[in-house]
Amino acid sequence: MKPSWLTPGLSHTLIGAALTAAIGIPCALIGLPAIIGAGFAIGFYVGRERRQSEEHFGSNSILPWQWKPRAGRDMGWPALAAAIVALAIELAF
Repeated sequence: MKPSWLTPGLSHTLIGAALTAAIGIPCALIGLPAIIGAGFAIGFYVGRERRQSEEHFGSNSILPWQWKPRAGRDMGWPALAAAIVALAIELAF
């Protein structure tokens, strides 16, 4: 059972940070920029929100600017966490 303090926004923020670390740290260790991990996490969430927007509107042929009402928020927090973690990885390595 999920703890009561773990809201959907916080859980997605933590997942964005974890995805960034999982890809960014190995990249930093082999000399690539950690921003690759952030790009992976942000791409994951953009794709996820796009699929959910298609489900929200009931069609997979929606216009590119049509997003579900909370898509910006649901992509924004993980993207911010990904950027912070990528910066921390770059400063650490």
